[in-house]
Amino acid sequence: MYLLCIDDYHLADPLFIDELGRELSANRQQLPPLLLIHGSGEAAERALEGQGLFRERSGGVLQVASAQEAAVVDRATREANQQLVDRLTDAVLPAVSIPGDARGLLVHDGPGVRVGAVAWLRQLVVQEALPVVSALARDPSSGGSREVALGDAVTALAQALAEDTVTVVGFVRKGGRSLLSEEASAAPLPIEDLPPAKAVPAAAALRQAAEAGISVLLSTPQLLLTPGSLRGRRVQR
Repeated sequence: MYLLCIDDYHLADPLFIDELGRELSANRQQLPPLLLIHGSGEAAERALEGQGLFRERSGGVLQVASAQEAAVVDRATREANQQLVDRLTDAVLPAVSIPGDARGLLVHDGPGVRVGAVAWLRQLVVQEALPVVSALARDPSSGGSREVALGDAVTALAQALAEDTVTVVGFVRKGGRSLLSEEASAAPLPIEDLPPAKAVPAAAALRQAAEAGISVLLSTPQLLLTPGSLRGRRVQR
């Protein structure tokens, strides 16, 4: 199973999403089990800024100051999820919107994230649906939901699906594609050499997953879905 990590930079790039959709659709018959996971992205920041609120991120999470601000982030994240699903559906893909707090999938547990039952999610994948999961988690303390760090969500979900062979995939920006040259890709990339967000926007989330012992792959939509195999550069723990 491959978890495609859609970072904030690529989530805000409709050309990338359309390109990914085309590649997934063109290679649909040979795809392994897939699901996508994303964070709140720029949509949540813009929604707050539209109300005159400028909030910094800490650990990848917007530092809201009230329940009302948290609700703005929640709503914007759900809208971003649906927009992503709509674009993938336009590419004739069976994309399914899965807010992370649905059916208790992701639960905020103290400083981290835990995962509830995943059998229903695995069944969707087996049925060849394409789940698109947002990094929202149920918050038992408030009875609502809250944004969680993409790295926490990715790592927890990959570990919960560990009975499958799980690989987390992160996408590089154009400036980082030298990492994926034929010569460079021949050797795994040591985790300490994983470039910063300028080249690999999801670097923090990917590093967290790799440090937890999860298989991590750097790629692009075209390289990942090369006919006959899924390709990229492995990150070595």
